[in-house]
Amino acid sequence: MLSAALSLSPVAAGATPASPATASTPARPATATTAVSTTVDFSGDGHADLIARTPTGVLYLYRGNGAGGFLGPRTVLGTGWQIYDRLFSPGDFTGDRHPDLLARVKGGALYLYKGNGAGGFLGSRTLIGTGWNMFDKVFGVGDFSGDGKVDLMGRTPTGYLYLYRGNGACGFLSRTVIGTGWTVFNLVGGVG
Repeated sequence: MLSAALSLSPVAAGATPASPATASTPARPATATTAVSTTVDFSGDGHADLIARTPTGVLYLYRGNGAGGFLGPRTVLGTGWQIYDRLFSPGDFTGDRHPDLLARVKGGALYLYKGNGAGGFLGSRTLIGTGWNMFDKVFGVGDFSGDGKVDLMGRTPTGYLYLYRGNGACGFLSRTVIGTGWTVFNLVGGVG
């Protein structure tokens, strides 16, 4: 299973990315997809998958086939996801060997959706922090600290870059400023 993750980023205004309805029949969704992620194997089949959200909040899973395409039709993971301004998979945040999904509301609450390793979630969401609206960018970076647990980063609008070392059990060990001047970049995201 891959432990790397990329944060979700909005599609350019007016753009409607092609999204396959099935592995053999590409189609555009009825509404534009507003976010796409992950480079983790969310479905548990050994291939990297994509997660996409429409402007109306429908969250889809596109199962990767390991050869540059998709397996079967997309799967609805849920509705109501438009309440989040950031969605990303840091990889296995809980330590159960299944990739998870993190979601932030504009008010700054950060929620964990525990992945079940088969393309869905275990139980309901869990609040894992507040005040995350201090960041204009929040993203997973895989095991950035080298301790075997996935970490998160956040960038403030003034350019401070923070590392949140994950504890492997749905929380954090510490928060550290690891850089300044990061406002020179319009996109920042983890790759592993």
